[in-house]
Amino acid sequence: MLITDENNLCSLTINSFLTPKIESEYIQDRDLYKEIFTMSMCVLMSTYNGAKYIEEQIKSIENQEMMGAIEIFIRDDSSTDNTIELIRNYSKTSNINISIHSGTNLGPSGSFLELISMAPDADFYAFCDQDDVWLPGKIIAAETALRVLSVPALWISNYDVTDDTLNIIEHSALIEPESNQFKALFYNNVPGCTMVFNKALLFELRKLCIKKFRMHDILTLCVALITGEVLFDKTPYIYYRQHESNTVGKYSKKIKPFQWIIDKLGIIFSDESFNYTTYSKRILEIYYDRISENEIREYRLIETYQRGMNRFELLKRPYTRGSCGRTAKSIRMRILLGKI
Repeated sequence: MLITDENNLCSLTINSFLTPKIESEYIQDRDLYKEIFTMSMCVLMSTYNGAKYIEEQIKSIENQEMMGAIEIFIRDDSSTDNTIELIRNYSKTSNINISIHSGTNLGPSGSFLELISMAPDADFYAFCDQDDVWLPGKIIAAETALRVLSVPALWISNYDVTDDTLNIIEHSALIEPESNQFKALFYNNVPGCTMVFNKALLFELRKLCIKKFRMHDILTLCVALITGEVLFDKTPYIYYRQHESNTVGKYSKKIKPFQWIIDKLGIIFSDESFNYTTYSKRILEIYYDRISENEIREYRLIETYQRGMNRFELLKRPYTRGSCGRTAKSIRMRILLGKI
C-alpha cells in the first residue's frame, strides 16, 4: 500500500517535539516519550572510490536532528583510492559511531544486499550513497512516520537532482513512487538513497535470502509493496548528486551518453541475470498465502518465462511495456533473450 503525505505532515523538527504544547497534546504517555528518543537508526552505506565526496556526505548525516542514536555502517566495495583511510580518520573525531568493513567487489547492488544481511540491530535503516548530501530533517521525518507502524514499512522522500557542485538540476524529481509491485520490478523509479525502513521490513528482505539482484532498491520497494506499507513524503530531503563518476543515476546517460549506451548493450547481451526467476520463486515460497490468485499467476509467469512461449506472454503484460524509452527497450530485449 502506498500512502502519500500530501501535506508533509512528517516534516517535523526535533524542536517541535520539545515544546510543551506538542508534548501535552500528542505525547501523554511518558514511557512512549522516552521510547521515541531512544530509537536507533543505522545508515547503510556502500563505498567505492568515493574519496572526493565522502566526507561531505558523512557530515550531512552528522548534522541531522535525531530522536535517538545513529550509526553509519559502511561496506567498502574494494576501493583503490584512499576512501577507507579518509573514513577511518574522520571517525576518530565524529560525534556518531562510524564502522567500516572491507569486502570483495560486488558492484552497487551486491554490496547493498550484503549490507542488508550483515546490518547490526536497529529500529530503522537507511540506504545511503557515498556522494549525495542529506538535507536537514530527513531522519526526524522518517522516524516520525515509521515509529507508529508495526508492519513492514518503507519511507521514501523526494529528492533534488544536482550537478557535482550541488547546483540543482531538477527540483522534487520524484512525482510518486511506483505502487504496482510488478511494474516496480521492471521499472522502479525510486533511488535507494531516498529510502528509510523499519526492522520489520529488514527481516522480510532477509527472508528472501537473495544475494544477486538487478538493484537493491528495486527489491526493497517490491517487498514493501507485498508485505506492508510504503510512505511517500513529497519534501526533498537529499541532494542526489550526478557527476562523471556515477555508476548509476538519473542523469548518468546525459553526463556520458556514449558510455551509457555501451553499458546498456553490455547489460543486454551479458550472461548476468537480473535474477527475477529466483526472486519470483522465493516470493511464491514465502508469501503464497499472502498474495492474491492474480499475483500468484503473474509470479508463476515470471518464474517460468523461459519455457515455451511464456516470454512472449510476459512481453504482452502492461507492467513490462514501460514508457522509459531506451530503458524499456533494453529490458524488453532481455526478456526476449531470456536474460532476466
